[in-house]
Amino acid sequence: MMGIFSFGLLGTSWSMKKWREAQQSTKKYKENNSAAAKPSENEHTGYNGNHKDPSVYQDGTNDSDTHDDDDQDSLFDIFAIKKTVRNSGDLHIIEDILTHEIDFDEDDNRRDTYANRSIVRARKSEWDDALQDAVRSIAIQPSLLGYISKGIALCGNKQLWDAMEAFDSAFVFSNSDPNIINLLLLIKAIALFYAGRYDEAVRRVEDLTTASQHSDPIPCNVVNSYLRVQLAVIAFQDGRYSEAADQLDRSVPSITDLFSSRALFEPRLKIFTVLFGWDLDASWQTVNQIRCEAWLCADRVIEAVESHQYMMSMIDEDVKDSDLEWSTAFKNDCTARCVAKGDEAVAAKNYETAIELYSAGIELDSSCESLFVRRSKANLERNLFVVALHDANRVRAIVVISLAVGTN
Repeated sequence: MMGIFSFGLLGTSWSMKKWREAQQSTKKYKENNSAAAKPSENEHTGYNGNHKDPSVYQDGTNDSDTHDDDDQDSLFDIFAIKKTVRNSGDLHIIEDILTHEIDFDEDDNRRDTYANRSIVRARKSEWDDALQDAVRSIAIQPSLLGYISKGIALCGNKQLWDAMEAFDSAFVFSNSDPNIINLLLLIKAIALFYAGRYDEAVRRVEDLTTASQHSDPIPCNVVNSYLRVQLAVIAFQDGRYSEAADQLDRSVPSITDLFSSRALFEPRLKIFTVLFGWDLDASWQTVNQIRCEAWLCADRVIEAVESHQYMMSMIDEDVKDSDLEWSTAFKNDCTARCVAKGDEAVAAKNYETAIELYSAGIELDSSCESLFVRRSKANLERNLFVVALHDANRVRAIVVISLAVGTN
């Protein structure tokens, strides 16, 4: 089970590549009966890539980029989040920089620095230190970020009642701005989610989403979709692969819509990256990769192939290149499962299912002659002679090409 208050299931540290490496280590352990490397308990789902939907995503800047940057800076100024923190990067380095500032700042200037360091320490799951910094910040002077950081740290320590009181105190500093109030309510719900109160958190966000549809729906829609994806990721990490795949199947359309409309790139949503490590820019790509892996782990290889084909059809060539290592490993594993399950179906004289499985494998690797051989034999068993002959000819063509390449 996922530990209490684990930040960023789709954050920046956990990737399908790392998960596959862990799976390979486990496999080697079983085969060789030797010690295998385990993934770090602090690693969570994420992917450092950039998905591009060819129909909506354009390289370069547009006319609104400068305006968006101004909006983002304005929001971060309201929350008193320092540029050192908002620009992301290595959390240990950021913490060292903030510590240096605290050591040399005047007392009055330390208020915001303590609150910022509290956020960074919370991202590192250092809850006691994070709470201590938040309390120090508030002691110097109560502030919006001071109470937010205190609420997050208290959630991490499972002091939920005190955490809710801290978040409630933060509303005093919202200046009755509906946008700030909305973000505070979402931050409060997300903190509850990471404290393990999944149902309550999702219900809160759903209520906010319904209430905001006629005013400012984007932040609520994004958080609602993101938390639902993270529920699926929790199921995946717990080994409930079919459940995870089904949940992700339902989530992909909403994530795709948000990506296509560029809602995921809204500057104000970067507040969730700063506070919780969310990688919204890469969420579409990450969600689709996890869905592929979930179908495969659930041994539902047809759906796994279909999901991979969908993903590959939606991204640009340069992104495919960045995904090459993951995609190659996935296709190899999935093709092997198609062959194994197809052979099982043949042994059971279920030739129609076998053909479907071999065909799925061919979708992933059309150069695999053994798949065509197997499908040809299965078609012969069904007296589909023309189709079987076509596959036999494909085998011959593959062999000829291989020989020609070898000769050259």
